[in-house]
Amino acid sequence: MDKDVVLTIGGFDTGNGAGVESDLKTLESIGVHGIGVQTAITFQNSLGIRGIFPIPEEVLAKQIEVLKEDFDFPYAKTGMIYTGGQARIVRQLLTDKKFVVDPVIIAKDGTTLIKDFDEYTKYIVKDSLAITPNVPEAEKLTGVRITDVDTMKVAARKIYDVFNVRNIIIKGGHLPLNEVVDILFTEEEVVEFRHKRSIRNTVHGTGSALASYLAGFLAQGYSVKDGLRKSIELMEIGIEFSKTPGLGNSVFQPLAHLHRERARWKTYVNMLEIDNFVANKRGFYKLIPEVQSNIAHASDPRYVIDLCDIATFKGRITKYGDDQVKVNNPPVFCRTTHTARLLHSLIGNGINAVILMNIRFDEGILEAFRKLGYVPLEINREEEPSGPEGGTMAWIGKIVANSQSLSNVIFDRGMKGKEAMIRFWERDVDKFLKTLNSVVEMI
Repeated sequence: MDKDVVLTIGGFDTGNGAGVESDLKTLESIGVHGIGVQTAITFQNSLGIRGIFPIPEEVLAKQIEVLKEDFDFPYAKTGMIYTGGQARIVRQLLTDKKFVVDPVIIAKDGTTLIKDFDEYTKYIVKDSLAITPNVPEAEKLTGVRITDVDTMKVAARKIYDVFNVRNIIIKGGHLPLNEVVDILFTEEEVVEFRHKRSIRNTVHGTGSALASYLAGFLAQGYSVKDGLRKSIELMEIGIEFSKTPGLGNSVFQPLAHLHRERARWKTYVNMLEIDNFVANKRGFYKLIPEVQSNIAHASDPRYVIDLCDIATFKGRITKYGDDQVKVNNPPVFCRTTHTARLLHSLIGNGINAVILMNIRFDEGILEAFRKLGYVPLEINREEEPSGPEGGTMAWIGKIVANSQSLSNVIFDRGMKGKEAMIRFWERDVDKFLKTLNSVVEMI
C-alpha cells in the first residue's frame, strides 16, 4: 500500500455535518485513505434529526466483509452504532482492529443515536484502544457527575477500570470554564490540553472529526498523545472557520486547515510578484516615507486568524541613492509590523482587505488618489488613545470600519515624534498594483 487506510463506521448524515461522509473528508485532509461502513441513514439537516433508518445487520456485515477483502486497516473509528446487533457484528468481524470510539450516545438535539446502550458498551467501548467522550457522554458512561477538571479525571479513571480502555480522552468544552481543557488519561499519565474557547457555539460535527483525526494520525504512526495534540490543533482551525450553510447549527470544516495553507501559499507567491513590481517600477521611490515602508498581504481574509496568516517583507522597503528602491526579502509571516497589524485590524473589523502599504505623506500623492476616484479619510493622531505599543493600528482599523464611507486611503498629518503617513489598502492585488502604478505616474 502507498497510503494509510482507516475504516470509519457510523451513520450517514444527510445534512453533511457529521457521520461517515464527514469522517472521510477529515481523514483525506491529513493524507489518509478513509473507507466507510454505514450503520444508518439519518434524515437530518442543520436544524436536527427527523428520523433514523437502521441498516439491516446482514447489509452491515456485507459492507465490512467486502472492505476486508481488499484493504489493510489496523484502525477503525466508530461513531453511531444504533442497535445491539450492529455492535455485536462490528466487534465479531473486526476483532483484530484497534478501535477509536466516538461515543455518540445522544445528538445535539436530544435524539438517541445508540439504542442498545449495554450492548454498545459491551462490544464497542470495552477493550477499545481509545475513546473520546464529551462531558455528558462521559457522565452517561460512568455515572460520575463532572463539574471540573478533577472530576473529569475521576470519570476517566472509571472508564479505564470498568471498560479496559487504554486511552481515555474527555473533551471539556461543556464545562463553564474560561478555557477549554481536554484530558488524556492513560495508565502511565494524565495530560491536560488547554486551549482557547471559541466564540462559536453549537458547531455540528466536532466529536466525529476529533476521533477521525486521531485515528488517522495513529495510522500514520503517531503516538496517542502526539496524535491528539495535532488533532486538537486542527480542531481549533475547523471550529474557527465553521460555516452555517442552513438555518440551524454551524458545521465543522475539516478541510479548513488546507484552505488556510493554500491561502498562505498564494500569499507568498503574490509577494514575489509584488517584489518584482516594486523593485522595477521607475519612480516608486517617491512613495517611500522617511521611516521606510512595507507591504502586508493576506490573500483570503476568510482564513485569517492572526498575524501568521499575513505576509510582509522580512525587512523594510527602502530608498537608496537618488531614485532606487530595495525590497528586503524574503516574504515572511508572523511579523508584527505596523502594516500587518493594520491589515489584521481591518480584517478583524469585517473589512474585506487583502493588501496594504504605508506611503509617504504628500498632498500631491493624496490628490493623485482623489483623481483615481478614492476619497481619503483623515485620522487625527492627537486623538489616539493611550495604550500598549501597537494599539494605534487597532484604533485606526476601528475608525475605518465605523466611518460612513469605507475609505481605502487613510492618512494622518503626524504628531510630535510621529511621521505623517498615508496608508493604502485594497481588496485585490492587481487593482492595488495598478493603482500604485498610476499614482507614481501622476506625481
